[in-house]
Amino acid sequence: MDPNKRNKDLTEPELNRIREYIEKSFKVEGELRQQVLLNINRLKEIGSYRGIRHIRGLPGSRPKN
Repeated sequence: MDPNKRNKDLTEPELNRIREYIEKSFKVEGELRQQVLLNINRLKEIGSYRGIRHIRGLPGSRPKN
């Protein structure tokens, strides 16, 4: 595939190949959302600082010094 080709110039088979590659190589949509929720629940269960902040509905980052 030509890396200099513009998105609007791609054919349908080329777009399908790109979609298939992304779906095979990366977590997307529902699978990604589920993974994020599992990570947050794990933080809550172990009682980490970020997990406690999630439980309380507060921002998760620590203040800068």
